[in-house]
Amino acid sequence: MPIKKNLLIGFLIDEISSIYATEIIRGIKQEAKILGHKIILFPGCNLNHPDNFEFQANIIYSFISKCHLDALIMASGTFRNYITEADFEKFYLPYKSIPLVSVSVPLDGVHSIIIDNKTGIMDAVSHLVKFHRCRQIAFIKGPDENPEARVRLNAYIDSMKNEQLEIDERLIVNGSFTTSSGFDAAEKLYSLNVPFSSIIAANDDMAIGAMDYLKSINKRIPQDISVIGFDDSELSKYYEPAVSTVTQNLIEQGIVAVRTAVDLCENAVVPFVKTIPTRLIIRNSCGCSAASKTLSILTNKNNYDSFDEDEFFLHNTAYKPYYQIIDSCIRKELELGKNEKNIYSSFHTILYECNEFGLDFEIWKEVLLLLAYKWKLKTCETTNETFIEKITSGLQAVLLDTIRIIETRKITEYRKTSFAFRTVYSRLVSASDIKSLSAILVKNLPELEINTCFIAYYAKEIHNDRNTAWDIPEYAEIVAAIQDGVPIDLSSVDKTYSPSVSFVPEWFLEQNNSLVLIAKVLYVNESQIGLALIEHGKHLGIYYETILLQISNMIKNIMIYSENKRLNHNC
Repeated sequence: MPIKKNLLIGFLIDEISSIYATEIIRGIKQEAKILGHKIILFPGCNLNHPDNFEFQANIIYSFISKCHLDALIMASGTFRNYITEADFEKFYLPYKSIPLVSVSVPLDGVHSIIIDNKTGIMDAVSHLVKFHRCRQIAFIKGPDENPEARVRLNAYIDSMKNEQLEIDERLIVNGSFTTSSGFDAAEKLYSLNVPFSSIIAANDDMAIGAMDYLKSINKRIPQDISVIGFDDSELSKYYEPAVSTVTQNLIEQGIVAVRTAVDLCENAVVPFVKTIPTRLIIRNSCGCSAASKTLSILTNKNNYDSFDEDEFFLHNTAYKPYYQIIDSCIRKELELGKNEKNIYSSFHTILYECNEFGLDFEIWKEVLLLLAYKWKLKTCETTNETFIEKITSGLQAVLLDTIRIIETRKITEYRKTSFAFRTVYSRLVSASDIKSLSAILVKNLPELEINTCFIAYYAKEIHNDRNTAWDIPEYAEIVAAIQDGVPIDLSSVDKTYSPSVSFVPEWFLEQNNSLVLIAKVLYVNESQIGLALIEHGKHLGIYYETILLQISNMIKNIMIYSENKRLNHNC
């Protein structure tokens, strides 16, 4: 059966502002672009979230059936912090009517993309024991209801046993995958007066929170306490000291999830479980810094002469595409006459292409070391060895220069975006009614690089209770609609439609050319006031969340103003 063109695939997640979400979405976007399909993101909130009004965001999950999706990808692990397995099964059961893919947690009867949590934690423990002689290793665990948190805890216990180390239950402390919980966990560890030399946290946020506490009591990292996290979040790279961590290849998870969803739509035979390998990332917080030590750890070899390329990539799959790209460049130039300028130019171009999809620059540093040793071993002539040393140094210089240029451009872009956001916000607050708000949105959202959007509001606010069924309105009225930067003339369409039938009118989705869209309900505190579907471009999720929050506030203020005006008129 030929695959349907332009599949519409949903991605269900608790939020899009986290680094976890950012990296998975990057992979989803990358693969969707290659295959020519469209994505709708459905960010809500943790199920049974204890915060007062955050649960209002979860009504978006009730709209999934109203979006006419061909398949759905679900970041299952993000929903399991406050909900039992049985209740979660009730939650996703309605979605099994279409091809469904679970990411991070294996689900019965659902095709699942999971990671090798166990190996990641065991590598972290082994590294602390073998390279840093740590024996008292504390562990900050995640929420008890979260399946991945349980796997990581069990892996810590198993690896401590494998290393023949005593497991002190007092050194296993609770966390909730947040920075503040990591801070509190480290504080609790020190209050127990039980000696320990290192901390492994079940995610990077908790590792960074623990490090914040260590700094607050003047403990040196890693001289006094070694720390290792899990996730390889963006902040872990730039925190001081940089956080040693376990990468779970989030971009790859997103790529594989899209491929699986597409294969299911095509009725292809797909394995029910696909496991993505994890990899220990060595930085400074554990006590490592020297590049030679990093290389030794990566290859698991004491002698570089015994480096086995096939064996290395069997255990370090993330390195392979980087390695092959630059290895072929060097081989080609050795064959053609050793023109290093060609290699530098090719490498510079490759780095910019990699940056588009957020590939890891840190891997390039390590791959360059591997290549240097490999080519030195393979070349017998002194001239070739000298050439390899020259090329490796040059490539490292190109890498550093490219990173500097990219980071400078990011700063410039950030300043430009901040100025545009401030300007547009000042115009938004001047809106006094829906008509003026509509005019401001269609004119100014493209300035914020949102060239496609659909925004509607409810004529009457809806108040939902967390313990009752969601109330989906029968009618909504379009506030603004833009397609590819061009405002849609609302006089040419029916401005009123039924969200209970379709999240947005079908004509909007049919005309839309955007690769990725964000579906979001608009609410302020306990009041549901509308919904939105906007383009997800190059910015982080928090950027779009903030814009939608401001639009929600503007609609709410206009509603209050209109109601007060009506009451004053009646008086």
